[in-house]
Amino acid sequence: MATSALLAQMLTALALIASDAPATTSAPTIRAAIGFPLEDVVGPVRAGKLCLPNGKLTGSDFVTSPRDLQLLIEEVLAAKQSDERVKPVSEVRLTALQVKLCARSWGAFGIGRRPNLAGESRFSFELVGPDGTTTPVPVIITLDGKSAMTPDRIAHEAIRRLLIVSE
Repeated sequence: MATSALLAQMLTALALIASDAPATTSAPTIRAAIGFPLEDVVGPVRAGKLCLPNGKLTGSDFVTSPRDLQLLIEEVLAAKQSDERVKPVSEVRLTALQVKLCARSWGAFGIGRRPNLAGESRFSFELVGPDGTTTPVPVIITLDGKSAMTPDRIAHEAIRRLLIVSE
């Protein structure tokens, strides 16, 4: 009995706090969709100082699900700087991905796990505008060894380049 009374008091207090909270402006909602099977191979991964063949990368190495893509979009929008603006978009569709990447930090023969990757990643997106028009937009990211990133960070950078415009 005491527990339910305490819970009711806490809920009442939270409701009062929420009603006194200042209104916040929310970022625009942008839906996310993926137009290819994420288990598909998107390119080879090479490793070592000589970039010897070392396996394959799939779409899920970059984005694990449509929900993951949605979270990446929300993360990019939340990190937007005051001198940047968001393109007017209602939906982002990732339609294809092709990569040629190398993990040079794996040593001479590429033994180890997949750390930062350098090379080229080609993302193909379709942007759906507020009026329903669809525009294909390619995003190409080229990374050298000093700017190498993990696959999820490469996807984050692709979304940032796709949606954010510096003024």
